[in-house]
Amino acid sequence: MLICESCHSGCCRKYAVALTGYDILNISKTLKIDPLSFIEISPVENIEYQSTYTTLFKFTDENSDIFYRFNLKMNESQLVPGTIKCQFLLEWHNDPSNPCIEGIIAKCGIYNCRPFVCTAYPAKFDITEKRGIIVNVGSKSESSEHRIYNLCPEKITGEDIADSSDQIMKALIMRKYELEYFKNLADYWNQKPGSLSDFLIFMTNVYQNRVVLEE
Repeated sequence: MLICESCHSGCCRKYAVALTGYDILNISKTLKIDPLSFIEISPVENIEYQSTYTTLFKFTDENSDIFYRFNLKMNESQLVPGTIKCQFLLEWHNDPSNPCIEGIIAKCGIYNCRPFVCTAYPAKFDITEKRGIIVNVGSKSESSEHRIYNLCPEKITGEDIADSSDQIMKALIMRKYELEYFKNLADYWNQKPGSLSDFLIFMTNVYQNRVVLEE
């Protein structure tokens, strides 16, 4: 969206980026890197809430009584020490002679293979799941947070989304399908879980066989 062109990417700092199986394999294949170099598994506390929006897994080499979700790894911002960001977020000062937070520009370093949640944000389906809606996110961070975590610096307008509505809808449809597929995979895996390494092998095999040749 147009509004994102000059943003410091507060969303890529404030939120852990949730991953699906397709996201993991797509990033790994595109960048030619091991999934373990960019994924992390986070324990989930509120299972009822998280299971609605996130796919949950168990692993035998972790606490087998806890569910985990897949996220992109976060690391410390070099421009704003003491804060974190997605490890793939690139950041620089628009005016190096005036290195203020308001002058920070940030861009996704894996834009062409970014996760589905990123392609759809901040859009979601309405209750009918037939139309996409975008709700203006708050521009201010919580009082306990650093202001680098502020979200959209300006209010989103119709002009911002006019030229990208078709891409947004496509992203919403793809994400909805992928979440359903990944949840089905999780239900099967959690019946008899193994280690994280075993899961990555299992997941790769499943996704590679999603399309078969019918004789």
